[in-house]
Amino acid sequence: RMGALFLNEGEPASAQEFFEKALEANPRGACRARQGLARIALAMDDPTRSLILAEESIRVGNYAAKTIAAWPILIAARRKLGGWQISQNLLDGLEMAPPSVRARAVLAITRELRNSDMRQWREVALRWSGREGQEFPIVEAEIRKMVLASAKVMPGDATGKRELAEQLLQTPGLSRNEWLAAAKEVVRAGLWEGRTPDLDGLIRYADTQYGEDSGPRATHSLALSCMMAKRHDLARPLLQRNITQLPAGKSMWGKSIWALARMESFLGNHSAAAGLYRQFFEAESIPVRFRLQAQLLWAQALITAGHPDALLEARPRIEAFIAEVKDSDLLLDFARQIPAASPELSDWRNALFERGATWALQKFQEANHPSVAADILFKLTRRQVYDFDRADDAILFWESLSQEKKQWLWAVRTSFWAYLGWVLEAYHRKGHSQQGDAFAYSWLDDPATPPEGRVQVGIPYGRWLIESGRTVEALDLFTQLIQEAPTHPLSAHAWYWKALEAHKRGEKKERNRCCACLRQAQGVTVGLLGEWSLDAKALLLLADLRLDQIDAQAVNYLTDFLQMLRDEIQRDMGRLS
Repeated sequence: RMGALFLNEGEPASAQEFFEKALEANPRGACRARQGLARIALAMDDPTRSLILAEESIRVGNYAAKTIAAWPILIAARRKLGGWQISQNLLDGLEMAPPSVRARAVLAITRELRNSDMRQWREVALRWSGREGQEFPIVEAEIRKMVLASAKVMPGDATGKRELAEQLLQTPGLSRNEWLAAAKEVVRAGLWEGRTPDLDGLIRYADTQYGEDSGPRATHSLALSCMMAKRHDLARPLLQRNITQLPAGKSMWGKSIWALARMESFLGNHSAAAGLYRQFFEAESIPVRFRLQAQLLWAQALITAGHPDALLEARPRIEAFIAEVKDSDLLLDFARQIPAASPELSDWRNALFERGATWALQKFQEANHPSVAADILFKLTRRQVYDFDRADDAILFWESLSQEKKQWLWAVRTSFWAYLGWVLEAYHRKGHSQQGDAFAYSWLDDPATPPEGRVQVGIPYGRWLIESGRTVEALDLFTQLIQEAPTHPLSAHAWYWKALEAHKRGEKKERNRCCACLRQAQGVTVGLLGEWSLDAKALLLLADLRLDQIDAQAVNYLTDFLQMLRDEIQRDMGRLS
């Protein structure tokens, strides 16, 4: 226990000491101590020793429940050694485990193999599913969800995706959210096929089976699926049903009116969108954060519809909303969305940012827990660097922190490492290449840095190496990162460059694998512009850069956007030596 405590606090040397003492005291057992030592060996870049220790943990633990945690470590070590599968003999040993433990172990193994892009996962999953899946419907549902998710990564084959979704839909014991996710895919893929789904039948089933607000929730979810299939004619009446039938201000009412407003805006119906946003922000029971956002979008819709002064006219009402809550996140997020289209708007935008930054730094000084403090710094620094060209402020603040304060901030949590990624980005944006190199390697070379940290620091560093013409270094770093964290959302950037490298060499099979891994890492339902770009680039590579080979019905990318990204891909290929 002491070893695990020190390991989780980023002290591998002290943890190793305790684990080794436990092993000396019980050389024929110490299953969990072996797992801890295996984790340390993996972090110290000794995957061979990690693999041995993890396998020992499983065998000396007789495949009991306590050994389940060893499987992900073993798989990560095997993957780091360049292997694409784990020992079949070791897997066969699961037969001695009780069925319930075997089910949990298979789920852990399958997830980690899939996350590590080791194709053995499907064989392990389907073999267990065929023999014991019906006895453990919860695990069976998880496996079917993974199979469907992997199918969705690749474009095309609407029929196959619909059939897999229908299989998942028939799995007993699904939670409401699991059922809704499967039903959405049945509708979306079915529409791609040209089928007419029974929307009302699905909504009635949800209402009968799950009760409470499940009918309106299903109505909203299936409307979104219709939108994704570009059947706005089917989506509109579903969303209008919720808006009409639900009490104004309720959660699902708000989600449906918001979705319809966005859809109308996308379709060019800006006056209709403005009216819907106004309905939203006039509902007083909705939290101020969302009402404030709706006011901004309302003004933007009116501007697009031909009313250029709408935002400035709304300023007094918006300022009144802001005064209600002293929330730095809300203020910074709102400030970044104000367009700097005129001197008045630019001044207002900067004034709101300064106020939000002051509140954020005050909250940081008052924070009594490192996770809270790191979260504040991450959100503030992202805005400074990305939205307001204040990279100097971010660097100055980081360099002003004492070593003791930096050590206090250290945590396994994502926000700390994401903060460091933005500090690194600040160095690069200001052209401080030597400081950026030193900063990056101080974390990348530290054995205590977890995979999360290596990705959060390594990906922006690798992208900067590409921009600096150090392509070979970048590709080597990307190879390391996708071995350690292949399904991390940021690893999508690494997969893109590996796909590009394979495409340039004419290795289509490897290129397609990397594109599939890219889409698996960041998901196929993306919302940020950078995610759209990577997803669209993956689709272009899978189509051999031919726009006519991309199914226009199945994607929401405009032709001009795809043409622009195709040009970017060709420029990026020119950077590869």
